[in-house]
Amino acid sequence: MKARIDDTFWNRAIGLARNVILQYQWDALNDNVPGADGSGCLHNFRLAAGLEEGEFHGFVFQDSDLYKWLEAASFALASGSGADLEEKVDEAIALIAKAQEPDGYVNTYFAIKAPESKWANLREAHELYCAGHLIEAAVAHYGATGKKTLLDVAVKLADLIDSVFGHGKSLGYPGHEEVELALVKLAKATGETRYLDLAKHFISQRGSLPSYFDQEKKSLGFTAVWDSSNNPVNLAYHQAHLHPVDQDTAVGHAVRAMYLYSAMADLAAEDDDLLSACKKLYANVTKRQMYITGGVGSTPSGEAFTHDYDLPPDTAYSETCAAIGLMMFAKRMGDVTGEAKYYDTVERALYNGVLSGVSLSGREFFYVNPLSVHPGASNPERSHVKPVRQAWFPCACCPPNLSRTLLSLADYAVRISESAAYVNLFISGEYESGGKKVKIETQYPYSGKVTVTAWGGRFALKIRVPGQSRYQEEFRVWNGEATVLEFDVSPRILFSHPKLSYTRGMAAMCAGPLAYCAEEAGNSDSPDFFRISPDSVFELAETPKEFPAETKAYKTKASKLIYSDSSSLYTQEPPIIEEADLVLVPYHLWGNRGLGDMRVWLALE
Repeated sequence: MKARIDDTFWNRAIGLARNVILQYQWDALNDNVPGADGSGCLHNFRLAAGLEEGEFHGFVFQDSDLYKWLEAASFALASGSGADLEEKVDEAIALIAKAQEPDGYVNTYFAIKAPESKWANLREAHELYCAGHLIEAAVAHYGATGKKTLLDVAVKLADLIDSVFGHGKSLGYPGHEEVELALVKLAKATGETRYLDLAKHFISQRGSLPSYFDQEKKSLGFTAVWDSSNNPVNLAYHQAHLHPVDQDTAVGHAVRAMYLYSAMADLAAEDDDLLSACKKLYANVTKRQMYITGGVGSTPSGEAFTHDYDLPPDTAYSETCAAIGLMMFAKRMGDVTGEAKYYDTVERALYNGVLSGVSLSGREFFYVNPLSVHPGASNPERSHVKPVRQAWFPCACCPPNLSRTLLSLADYAVRISESAAYVNLFISGEYESGGKKVKIETQYPYSGKVTVTAWGGRFALKIRVPGQSRYQEEFRVWNGEATVLEFDVSPRILFSHPKLSYTRGMAAMCAGPLAYCAEEAGNSDSPDFFRISPDSVFELAETPKEFPAETKAYKTKASKLIYSDSSSLYTQEPPIIEEADLVLVPYHLWGNRGLGDMRVWLALE
């Protein structure tokens, strides 16, 4: 699909990704960002290619950071980024190709540190995870440029993997899912069905007993990466406790789960059992284990799901990558079923739990996206929560994941098939495929007016109606006719399910797809001291000068608690209650005005 986005809201973020973030991340991968955690990623490839001497740096999966950057850069090239970026892309690809071994294997950790241990610890070593991201980057680069330089590397690696794994070969499967969905993409790009069969194999093997992970842990060649205990493997953590077709509850590492479910959804069009499982898993995630911001994975212990209705605001993990994974899963479910409700989830995650992951400068990032923050808190249970975005991370999976998501939004916004055009997200621009063209004009999410103009003959134009789990559909010959819709994006108060114990007696405010929060910045005190009414009326407030001009902030009358005696730990003197204005801003913008408390969920009067 050809696409040209020109959107008041998204131009800033997409432009930031193309013009700032990609260069910043290239510098980070080359260890050229002063004060930031060193990546060592390009250094590792130069070592593996024999161009430098030294020690491997980083995690066992460090290669994947470069691959995600390459995928993002390829999307930028597809939309017209210049020669300077293409030179960096070509440099990186040449380095990867030089690091690839004659049989197709490429992984700098094993090339440098453990050449004798390849494929010996699939659960922890992330070889197949890294391979998946290389393949995704290669497919994106080929689609953007027509060049096969990286695709040839990916095909050679995929052929090696196919020669090692499968029925009659190794029955192993990845500890961190990713290669499955990548193989589906490679099959579509090359027409080679072996890759599709291999993806199906990796998925179907999960849950088989005796467990491959337990078996490999007992083998002579096994070398621990993190877990050196003799304890049985926690199979649920790796979504390997049951066959995927029998799973109905999201468990374990949240990002791994989302990537597995995305691959399952990729294959579900031809597998009713997989489709049924995907529907159950989606329902469990979105109805019982998803934050109001679209974040998933509530605990820092293993970056994982815990149990239904366990969504603490202040210790939320809610990794940026997990919200991106939820977008990926929901998009695929929407595409395979044709149902609009799945894109409601894409929208919730995108506008909140994903976009919050990057600062307005494009040079700082959140790995964790909490819903309540108190800077200076030293409780070790909250050590993962950062009150400001970070320049980089030792585990830097989120920043390049953000880049590739922002630069591929056109694929989420509109889908054009032989018989229909689906308008799934309201992002102004022009989208064209197979002779069909759709133009979207809107100021969404701050205005609910959406104009969709279509050309290209007889087909169904399907426009998602937010929050109603349906498309407005019209089938006709389209020759430049416009459809105008008006959606309600005014502020509304939401309350949580009664089993969400952390947010009982509280309320949150949303407007359109945006969740809002109260920050200490812009208010007279910490939002902890404010109480709002269930019937609160919100009116527009002045847009903070630090925010984009189109941003809508809101204010409401609230009760503010004022404590007169702060010297005693406990006192009989009740607080004074005064009326005060409380200003709320879009959640994805929090933390751009310095240190201060923040809350999404506010106490009720």
